[in-house]
Amino acid sequence: MLISMSFILGIDPGKKGGLCIISAKGEVVYLESIPIINEDYNLEELSDFFSFWKDKIGMAYLEKQWGYPRQSSITTFEQGRGYGILQGMLESWGIITEIISAKTWQAGIYKGYPFPDEIDAKDKAFIIAQDIYPEVSFIRGNSKIPKDGLIDSLLIANFGLGRSGSIQASLHGIQ
Repeated sequence: MLISMSFILGIDPGKKGGLCIISAKGEVVYLESIPIINEDYNLEELSDFFSFWKDKIGMAYLEKQWGYPRQSSITTFEQGRGYGILQGMLESWGIITEIISAKTWQAGIYKGYPFPDEIDAKDKAFIIAQDIYPEVSFIRGNSKIPKDGLIDSLLIANFGLGRSGSIQASLHGIQ
């Protein structure tokens, strides 16, 4: 399926997640953390974001969320709440969205990278993101540590780019 619109949105939901928009040519045009205010989702800023981009995004890819064994009920609830907020906003702004599991986008992105088994998923993601987008910084504010949410949202968008039939993503082995 070839997306006719110019931009693809990748979303790593969660309070430490990220929003990434890339062009059909694979250029990063927006990469920021999920907006948070007073330790909660900044609904006004999220709404402004979706309002601005709604007619420019051809497809959004939202990482599916679910609870994990031994995860507290509070954490599971908050994770589901944020996922629901983002899914609702995408729907309300009329943005076509595909919900994808982390395993699905990671399998597409990691293909072609021969990593030893002992390297964890977050390290793999950082290595690949730096390989594909060496000019992009994943550090924000005073932190010296790359933000996982930014890395994952960029790779989710890049995975979506490959799903859209982009030549750029095909060069990176993403189909």
